[in-house]
Amino acid sequence: SVAALVTLADLYRLSGDFDQANSWIEQAKQMDPNSQTVIHGRFIWLVAQKQYEEIEDISSAYISAKDQNPTTVLTAATVLTTLDSMVLKKEGVKLYEHAVTLSPTLSPTSKKAHLGLAFALYQTGDAERAKNVYQELLKQYPRDIQILNDLAWIIQEHDQDYEAALELANKGLIIESDELHLLDTRGTILSNMPIRLADAKRDFQRLVNLTSPGAIQANEIQQAKALLQLGRVCAKLNELTEAKQHLQKAFEIDQKINIFTPEERSEIEGIIQ
Repeated sequence: SVAALVTLADLYRLSGDFDQANSWIEQAKQMDPNSQTVIHGRFIWLVAQKQYEEIEDISSAYISAKDQNPTTVLTAATVLTTLDSMVLKKEGVKLYEHAVTLSPTLSPTSKKAHLGLAFALYQTGDAERAKNVYQELLKQYPRDIQILNDLAWIIQEHDQDYEAALELANKGLIIESDELHLLDTRGTILSNMPIRLADAKRDFQRLVNLTSPGAIQANEIQQAKALLQLGRVCAKLNELTEAKQHLQKAFEIDQKINIFTPEERSEIEGIIQ
C-alpha cells in the first residue's frame, strides 16, 4: 500500500539513506501521485536534505490532494513556519488556513490550527490579522494561557497599548502565577511603562528565580534572557551596580551556550564595562 511504502521511506530517511528513501517514495508516487500521504512523505524527505527550492509552492499540492488529513496538513504547516525563509513561512500560513477549513469548529484540531495560523501570521508581518484570530480564539477559550500570552505580546509590541496588554497578562497570571512566558510578557510590558519599572523588576527577578539551577523549571536559556531583561530594567532605574551583576551572569551563560545576538552582546558589554 501507499502508506506502507511511505513508512518504509521514512525509516530509510531516518537512518540517513536518502537514496533508498526516495526510491520508496517514487514507488508510492507511481501508485497514487495525488495522495497527500505521498506528498507529505516527499515533503519531509526534501526538508531533511534542505532542498527548500523544491517546496516553495508545496501548499498547492497539499490543498489539491484527494485525501485530506488535517493532522498531516498541520504537521507540514508547522515545519514550514519553523524554516528561516519568509517564502516558506507564507506557505505555512496557507496550510494553516487550509487546516482551519478542514477542522470541525471547537475541536482540538481546529484550536491548534487557529493558534498556528495566528502565530504564523504574526511571524510573516500580518499583525492585525493575527490579533483578530487570537481575539476570536479568546472568546472561545477565555482562560487559555497561550492565547492570553500571545495576544498580550502582540498588543504590547505592535500596538504599544500597554494597559490593554497588561490586563491580558494579569488575567493569565491569575490563572497560573508562575507561568514563565506570561511573566516575561508582563515584565516586558511593565518595562515600557516608566512608572512601573519597579514592578517589571519584580517580574524578571521572579523569572530568574524560577529558572535558576535547582528550581523546578530550571532552564539556562530562559534564565539568561531573564537576567538580560532584569539588567536592562535595573539600568533604567539607575541601579547600575545591580544591573552589571545580572548582565555579567547573563554574559557568562551566553559564553557557554551561545544565546544572544551580536547586538545583545554589544549592549551587555556596553553596560558591564
